[in-house]
Amino acid sequence: MLPISMGPEPKDRIKEGMAVTIVVGIDFYQTDPDVILDLLKLRNIAPKLGAVKVYMGAEDAGCTMHNAP
Repeated sequence: MLPISMGPEPKDRIKEGMAVTIVVGIDFYQTDPDVILDLLKLRNIAPKLGAVKVYMGAEDAGCTMHNAP
């Protein structure tokens, strides 16, 4: 998990055009909501639409890949 304050480097790299794919699991409620919001905000600083992709599971999902039947 990224620290709550990611510092300037990842943000600067994204502004320079680095592509990022982030997958966030929320079923176990271990990811701080503020961190999720920070990750979503990264999409807005990317110079290219779609350069930062954030995939997040549905809060009401019945299972995750860790406990699928």
